[in-house]
Amino acid sequence: RPTTFSRTQGDPRLDVNQFEYGTFFQSDWKMTQKFNLSLGARYEGQTNISDHNNIDPRMGFAYQLAKTAALRGGVGVFHQRFDENTVEQLLRLDGTRQEQIVIRYPTFCLDLTCLTGCAHRSWSRLITSIHRSHSKRACRKDSG
Repeated sequence: RPTTFSRTQGDPRLDVNQFEYGTFFQSDWKMTQKFNLSLGARYEGQTNISDHNNIDPRMGFAYQLAKTAALRGGVGVFHQRFDENTVEQLLRLDGTRQEQIVIRYPTFCLDLTCLTGCAHRSWSRLITSIHRSHSKRACRKDSG
């Protein structure tokens, strides 16, 4: 017996364009004969959202342990992109273009006229002030 029945109805056609861009700068300093320090920042942006405060600092280092071995690491702030497929889904299922009806634990008959169960209408809205999520990463890499 099925646990969920869903039906999406409406006009799925959209004309969505998204432009993503990014730039960065970085500078490396040789602090000692064996230790290098890298500092930089990256800026990323995209259309379809109004969040433009996307400056991501980065820092890295390299320390020579031996002639053939180095310890490298770095930290930084990274942004999660708001991809075009997510924008399309938000615009498509906004309740005016399309809506999705979800019925939990349905009872079926062949022509679907006796469809019963608990129905939920599903829609979404694109909030123009949405912000991209941040994540902080640190990595360490031994190379030889």
